[in-house]
Amino acid sequence: MTPRLLLSLLCVVVVGVAAQGTLVRRNGCSFSPAAEDGDDCVSMAEAWGIEKEQFVRFNPGVNCGILLQVGREYCVEWAAVATPLPSSAAASPAVQGQGESGGAPAQQGASVPELTQPGITPSCVRYHDVQSGEDCYAIKAKYHHVFSLEQFYAWNPAVGKDCRALWAGYRVCIGLQGTPSLHTQPPNGIETPFPTQPQIADNCNGFYEVKVGEGCAAIAAAKGITVDQFRHWNPSVGKTCTGLWAKANACVSVVGHEPSATKPRNGITTPQPTQAGMVDNCKEFYEVQPGDNCWEISRRHGIDMLKFIEWNHGVGVGCNALMAYAHACVRVL
Repeated sequence: MTPRLLLSLLCVVVVGVAAQGTLVRRNGCSFSPAAEDGDDCVSMAEAWGIEKEQFVRFNPGVNCGILLQVGREYCVEWAAVATPLPSSAAASPAVQGQGESGGAPAQQGASVPELTQPGITPSCVRYHDVQSGEDCYAIKAKYHHVFSLEQFYAWNPAVGKDCRALWAGYRVCIGLQGTPSLHTQPPNGIETPFPTQPQIADNCNGFYEVKVGEGCAAIAAAKGITVDQFRHWNPSVGKTCTGLWAKANACVSVVGHEPSATKPRNGITTPQPTQAGMVDNCKEFYEVQPGDNCWEISRRHGIDMLKFIEWNHGVGVGCNALMAYAHACVRVL
């Protein structure tokens, strides 16, 4: 790139910033798609399932009185939404907690843990760490009802028949020798990995373990589904995704759902999912792998990196929004 061309590009960026106002890039943003033609604060917020007020808070300095700048990245999701599963360090009544359920997997054939619910049956071989906010029915449902509440009360008599003495931070018994496996197949015949988000669809057949810092929009985009679908299949995450738990499996597909390849106006079938902001006239695609970067992908396909970013402008100028397992455009009509 010649110094004159570089200077011209910098001038374009500066002019764009002046027209839009000074947009402050804040640390902690987990997903920043690029604005498209005609986007404003309201349409961008609605497209990614957040409120306008959140959009403004995520993008300090944004001017909502005019259209957003085409191609510029705007934050639509905050890294803090994926909260690590609560620890079991402190003992307090589970039903009085404020957190969501999402406990650690039960241990099979383990010796009796130090922190167990008082009066637990000595023949127990499987345990569950009680999380703040859980009750007896939630624990039973988490393991697909392979045991009854009557069995649970018999194995853990100290919790009481009304479950009021269930303590967070302690382990309870959820199985004796010979009881069904905790990885029993649910009614849809699909084995569910543990732990899961507190609530997932009964007919889920595709799962994804949420990483710390991830949010609903980024996961949905990477899996080729909409944010509304993700929230519908994982209702406990809430409308603003504040109930999403890291290190717990979320539902990303249900029985009968197939992320379908689409045929855009150019007549070429586009594989799903794609990078955010991919151009409409793409004719050749590449599925990004973990560890890939824009420069390496461009080099392998014999294209200029600036062209690659232009065709996949959602990846950002610094290529920091390139998504693994999503298709990028590497050739256009």
